[in-house]
Amino acid sequence: MKWLEIIELRFGGNDSKMLKSKLYKLLETVENSEIKVYSHVNVKTDFSIHLTHYSEKADRSGSPLGQHLVSTLKEFGLVNHNVWVKLENDKS
Repeated sequence: MKWLEIIELRFGGNDSKMLKSKLYKLLETVENSEIKVYSHVNVKTDFSIHLTHYSEKADRSGSPLGQHLVSTLKEFGLVNHNVWVKLENDKS
């Protein structure tokens, strides 16, 4: 099963360059090629981190990595964490 964690951060400060630098450093320590970071096109202080997982079952509370990122990012602003499951076409 393919599932996705989305961690959204609304940065509470005004130095988004500093936050971007910290995000890159934090993500460099993670050995997972299925991580993507996005910034909002209009709101320079909004970021979205997408973690893609493949496993038998999705964890409702997210992966240990996702939970770690959430707890680390809370010091920078408001954090929203969601888990999504890819719909599979069941023809049976």
